[in-house]
Amino acid sequence: MKPTNFLIVVFLSLLFISCQKENEEDSNSFNLPGNGDPCGSIECLNGGYCDNGTCICPQGFTGVNCGELDLNVSIRINSISVSGYPQTVGGNAWDDPFFGSSSTADPYWRIVRPNGNSSESTTYFPNANGGTLYFGPSSGLPFTIFSSDVDNSHTIQLIDLDDIDASDIASADDVMVSKVFVPEIYIDDPGNEFPSSITLTSGSTTFVLGLSYVW
Repeated sequence: MKPTNFLIVVFLSLLFISCQKENEEDSNSFNLPGNGDPCGSIECLNGGYCDNGTCICPQGFTGVNCGELDLNVSIRINSISVSGYPQTVGGNAWDDPFFGSSSTADPYWRIVRPNGNSSESTTYFPNANGGTLYFGPSSGLPFTIFSSDVDNSHTIQLIDLDDIDASDIASADDVMVSKVFVPEIYIDDPGNEFPSSITLTSGSTTFVLGLSYVW
């Protein structure tokens, strides 16, 4: 082979090897975002983080980039405070006057599940004077809203316990105020997902429910 032809063959061989190497590098760069970092171009939302190309999501969030709410959750109502409840009914005291006296309500809470079953407070406030009522663990809380019922209607009520005071005439307990609510609406609030408390209003009455979550 002539020297000139030999040099041409060597040159073409080197050119081919160089082009093949560049193509391999380009292919690797395309398949591995961030030039080899599998997390280089991945953005994880809502406090999630990337691990080897996969978003690891915090509790309450799911999806490829943690951008979806995980509503497969049970909600615990740990406390209930009630303010602005009515002091009279139809202009009369909640507890019928007896022995020439009158008595204010003796409130306790009740929560009704979607299937009609209910749970009630184990304590009550005798002769409530209009101040804020606070029910905690000693009243029978927490109350658990099951994950299968998060998107269904529940009812919270404030009940007047009758036949307790000397001024009572025996009768069925009275519903002072009632509020229907769907839990999912309150925990799926953009920017305030899974809040530590929610506020429910019915007329002048305000319920504040202290919450925690179990996934």
